Amino acid sequence: SLNRQNVCHRDLKLGNIIQLPSGEVRVIDFGSAAFVESNGRTREWGGDKSIHPPESFGDARYTSKKTDSYSLFRVVYHLASGKDFFEGTPVSGMADAHERIAQQEKEKCFRCMLFADQNLKGVEPRLITVMARLGATSASDRILAEEALEMPYFRRRDVTALKAA
Repeated sequence: SLNRQNVCHRDLKLGNIIQLPSGEVRVIDFGSAAFVESNGRTREWGGDKSIHPPESFGDARYTSKKTDSYSLFRVVYHLASGKDFFEGTPVSGMADAHERIAQQEKEKCFRCMLFADQNLKGVEPRLITVMARLGATSASDRILAEEALEMPYFRRRDVTALKAA
């Protein structure tokens, strides 16, 4: 895992994930990757802003390992639903879109919002729980990608069962 080596990919999206003929999945295109400083953030901003989390749009405009977590949420959401989480929203409207989600999250938890999302109807509840932890609006509420892989949905027996299905 890059994050364990204090590297932030910052451009994790469907176009940068490939499946090898062996079935193994790999992340590619490290042109925007950066080392994470001791403060937990990268020195400069980078990557595809359309997939970045809310903290990339404020005055601070920073990226961190949790940028990759949020981007992973967006990838998993797209794979599970067939749609982008912010379908049809231009990059120029992303800050406002994130703010709308943050306001909704004050009234209803993000996990609850995902469970009510019609695009995710029929998706395994444990996967929605993982998605909610990766995609939380507040970086402090978001888990790292490596933590997501330790959650029940991704445990070995579950992945084996998925491959058999």
